[in-house]
Amino acid sequence: MIIVIRPNEGTPIDLTILKSVLPVGSYPSQTILETWIKVAVQWVEMRLNQAFLTQDIQIISRNNRIPLSRTPFVQILKVEKKGKLLSQSQYTLKKNSSGLEELIVPFQWNSPSISVEYRAGYGETFESVPIVFRQIIMNTVKHLCENAGNLTELNKTLEPWLAESQRAYRLW
Repeated sequence: MIIVIRPNEGTPIDLTILKSVLPVGSYPSQTILETWIKVAVQWVEMRLNQAFLTQDIQIISRNNRIPLSRTPFVQILKVEKKGKLLSQSQYTLKKNSSGLEELIVPFQWNSPSISVEYRAGYGETFESVPIVFRQIIMNTVKHLCENAGNLTELNKTLEPWLAESQRAYRLW
């Protein structure tokens, strides 16, 4: 189970640039536009398994090998097993075959759940997010504005942009 325990309240795109690419009058109000930006950011982060602005994430697992799937990885905050904090000497952190950071706790039969909190993201401001991801978010918001918030055709509309980001950043 993955939980974002400290989301970043900022936005990874510049609102003035976003408004310049949207068709005039395509969004009803500032409140709805801000909601669509949040929806777009969450959708793209989930689709690409990325954390754009820095956020703290918790993973709870019964496995002793825990991939830290939201990238880019910044640091481990804490690791708990049976409610007890583990020191760095009690686990290892290395890249797995998929290129993801993976936390490994020594295996035990009947292993209890392990909770890992870590920080991931490109930075605290929209300038730190790579331009290709900002473009995907802006195109997602543009799609929402042009389709009155309807998400049904979103995958088909954004597939070329998602494919480009995968080539540029080797996400999968």
